[in-house]
Amino acid sequence: MVLPSSYEPFAMVVNEAMCCGCPVMASNRVGAARDLVLPVAPEFVFPVGDVESLAKKLSAVATNRERLQQVRQSALELIREWSPEKTTEGLIRAIEAGVARVRGS
Repeated sequence: MVLPSSYEPFAMVVNEAMCCGCPVMASNRVGAARDLVLPVAPEFVFPVGDVESLAKKLSAVATNRERLQQVRQSALELIREWSPEKTTEGLIRAIEAGVARVRGS
């Protein structure tokens, strides 16, 4: 699945795809990319609007089925461990980062 959104605070569809064993590529403006995609496959996150980068990533994965299978397995393992507690922890980290940014620290 590819989610090239320019703004997506979290994107539950990423969780849903991963629950089905579907590897996910997402723009760096998709909130779930930080929590769910980066830990599984950092190379599957691309700069929003960078069509050339996305095209290269898609081409690379299309020719490397073994890597795609590894990402699929890692995604399933990660999502099995996901919980409301982990979501809350991520939300708290995001709020703390936002507050620190506003305070200039």
